[in-house]
Amino acid sequence: MKVFLFLVLAMMNLAAEQEKAKPTVIERAEFAVGSTKYTGVKLALVNPNEVVIRHDSGISRIHPSKLAPDLAAELGYEKAAAAVADFPLSLQCLGAKEENGKYRWFFNVTNKGSKPFLGSFKITMLNLTEPIESGREVYVSKGKPGIAPGAWTRVSLISHNAPESVHGDYGIGGFRCDLTDGEGDPIGGSITQKITGKMLVK
Repeated sequence: MKVFLFLVLAMMNLAAEQEKAKPTVIERAEFAVGSTKYTGVKLALVNPNEVVIRHDSGISRIHPSKLAPDLAAELGYEKAAAAVADFPLSLQCLGAKEENGKYRWFFNVTNKGSKPFLGSFKITMLNLTEPIESGREVYVSKGKPGIAPGAWTRVSLISHNAPESVHGDYGIGGFRCDLTDGEGDPIGGSITQKITGKMLVK
């Protein structure tokens, strides 16, 4: 009996997750994007940066930013998620180790693109109350090969603050990553991510 109930609950949870994963669909008799007008429209956000418009003449695809803000929000568009999807790098925070009274944070950085990443970036650690400018330029490509497509590199930086589990409200709760030039100045392109930091075993 217990096994049967477990299976039923598991199936219900799976069905709920699948329903949750379905994109919101909005129907309109008429719809316009700029000077382009459509009829018999169904709109759906199929990924963080793409809205599919099914209409009487076929299918069109646009960026959610071209929609009115309230319509984009109704479809589930989130600017932060879109920025992460557009960013050329994927960053995974592994945690921190104590080092001479400070804390060294470790990241895996993966090139999501189809070409080598030859740029540089800066990671700034953030806490729950205010930014902690303890980030620094942690990787600068000096030409080829940079970070190959799909490849990753591990980088680290020193912060005065540990995870929230150690420093509470002043603990690290996220980070910002900025694309920079060779001097470390931002050149456009930035993401902010929350993290659940942890202390790594020495």
